[in-house]
Amino acid sequence: MRRTLLIIFIFFIVLKTYGMNLDDVLLPALQEDIDVLKNENDKKVNQWELFEAKKAAFPSVSLEFENQTFDDTNVAFTATPQFKQTPELKLNLFAPIYTDGSLSQNIIYKRKQGELLKLSLELTKEQLKHDIIQQYLDVLAKSRKFDISKEILNNAEALLNIYENVFELGKITKLELLNARK
Repeated sequence: MRRTLLIIFIFFIVLKTYGMNLDDVLLPALQEDIDVLKNENDKKVNQWELFEAKKAAFPSVSLEFENQTFDDTNVAFTATPQFKQTPELKLNLFAPIYTDGSLSQNIIYKRKQGELLKLSLELTKEQLKHDIIQQYLDVLAKSRKFDISKEILNNAEALLNIYENVFELGKITKLELLNARK
């Protein structure tokens, strides 16, 4: 409780000193909140997963080239080496023939997951906005109460000065002056 009051007090001082408004508080919070950043990162990951799922439905081609060199000399250490090269070129085509609908289901799943992540991001942002606006309004209310309390204190001090002056003139008793100091 004390920590919360201290944070509110510090926020109140900053608010009074720099005259911050709600946008000055809300925008940095939305940009730097860890939950918002995590949801945005999850959304990017989902976009890559959706791309990979779509890519798996199409045929893929791979091309490999290999050039092997080896010594073809029959007698060791007597003749000059006879090197031979065997170039090799491989072309592979992979195409999904029958997947029992798993590829299309995976694409649909990734799309739905992306929509869910988008809604989750919006929910997180709205909850954060709600919390910040609530705290901002609490600070404004406490600020107003503080201003009113300060005004009441100034009025009470002025009234006490009046009572002291009236006491010095002998118009009221010491007991009435002590009651006024309470």
